[in-house]
Amino acid sequence: MPKLKLNLPWSGPQCPCESGSLYSGCCRRIDGQPRSKRFNFSPHGEVTGVEQEGCYLSFTKNCGGGLTREHQISQNLIKKIPGRFAVRGFPGADPTVDVIVPVEVQGSKVLCKRHNEALSPLDDQAGKMFARLYPSTQFLTKRRYGAALTSRWVFIDAPKLEAWSAKVLAGTHAAGLVRMQGIKHNQPLDYNKMRAAIERGEFENGAGMYVLADPNANEHGLQYRPHISNGVVVGIHMNLARFSFLLIIDAEFCDFRHIYSQPHTYRPSVHRLYGDGGETKLFLSSRQRPNPKNVSQGRVIWTSTGSSSAAPFDRLQGPPEVDDRTRQKSKP
Repeated sequence: MPKLKLNLPWSGPQCPCESGSLYSGCCRRIDGQPRSKRFNFSPHGEVTGVEQEGCYLSFTKNCGGGLTREHQISQNLIKKIPGRFAVRGFPGADPTVDVIVPVEVQGSKVLCKRHNEALSPLDDQAGKMFARLYPSTQFLTKRRYGAALTSRWVFIDAPKLEAWSAKVLAGTHAAGLVRMQGIKHNQPLDYNKMRAAIERGEFENGAGMYVLADPNANEHGLQYRPHISNGVVVGIHMNLARFSFLLIIDAEFCDFRHIYSQPHTYRPSVHRLYGDGGETKLFLSSRQRPNPKNVSQGRVIWTSTGSSSAAPFDRLQGPPEVDDRTRQKSKP
């Protein structure tokens, strides 16, 4: 794929991450391009020594406040498009159809209050990302007669998107709601790796986000399904407002032949979605300088079952390059 010149639109005073802070003092790199910042969503304060039964992070011995109701799909996200937010793979529903999810949907008691409050910033981030992404992709499949093509940029904090996706997987698995083709699955999930991904955005070599073409419909909002390989839950497929990716948590047990058999890009700097109505470029921030050569793209088309993405970008050959974040540990 040809090199993409990054003419990024973020040069004003407000940071594109929508923190409300000045860009110069928030996500701006020295070269003027945005980056993602390190985070640690472990509970604040001294370790409590408490193991709350039913909390999927109880092994950390840092629980408190009893069990609270955790939404597998962040309620913050559902509220962004009330009455129109559809989910494929919603717990307890037919996994082959999209389900309109009401704001009042109930969750499962799989986290203690202490851990739930510590991870709440991820839900806030997911809501902000979806609020930016959804309207910027709706015009791609249609173009009014005589209307000009539209082009937009969307800023996405990629490490936090990865961490939130891992949180969705952990909540679904811990509640015993993993289903494939309507059949309940009980495959194990490595919660130590999940914790590193959710709380600190740390992944082992080869794990992380693989942006890929997914033929499943993605018309309304979010679709997800656990990825099972070699008898283990190793990741999750996510379709978020026509942006399709596979998040690998456990690279040790993952059979990567499934990924390599289709077009994909590992942790791209930019993902370009285009259609008859124009294009949307997703800037996937990382902690390193973005590489203009590391770009993927997909054409959004209209089908009888909704929209889908077909990506003509080149496949990666061999194992993915090591990301610096897999070697550097966050400070406690």
